[in-house]
Amino acid sequence: MNKKLQRLMHLQDALHEHESYEYPETDYTSKGEPVLFTRYEHSHGTALFVFTANKEFTFQKHQIDLSFVNGAIRIMAMKMPGKGHHDFGYESYLLRKAEEIARESGAEKIEYAIESDHTPSFNRLVALFKKNQFKVYGGSAEKRILPLAPVTVPHEPKEAVGD
Repeated sequence: MNKKLQRLMHLQDALHEHESYEYPETDYTSKGEPVLFTRYEHSHGTALFVFTANKEFTFQKHQIDLSFVNGAIRIMAMKMPGKGHHDFGYESYLLRKAEEIARESGAEKIEYAIESDHTPSFNRLVALFKKNQFKVYGGSAEKRILPLAPVTVPHEPKEAVGD
């Protein structure tokens, strides 16, 4: 077991004792980075957290705040550590978790208003949402949520009862 994962498991034990974090679980991003995922339900919506251990083995918290508005999940805020934490898949991981929550809650779409006065940050967010199959129009990102298809089990043909 690698050292990052060991540190995250210690944090997981500590978070189990904290009432604000629900069901912390270790997982991996699509790029193989270990993360500790948890969520917090509050009166205004849901906060999704991913904790990561960096090279210095300190913890970083990545967060997306969600609100259910008019049949949609609206991303109210994205709070991510600085530049050195891009390209590990943490933000995409949180967007996938938001999509799971949207599907579970029956939401029709996920939406986010991309706001940044800093052009490189704006462009990075546009690229992030496009990479995660959101349609981006100006400063708006939106993804339609398709319900999961029902699982059907093929039936074997019945034998003809003969004459």
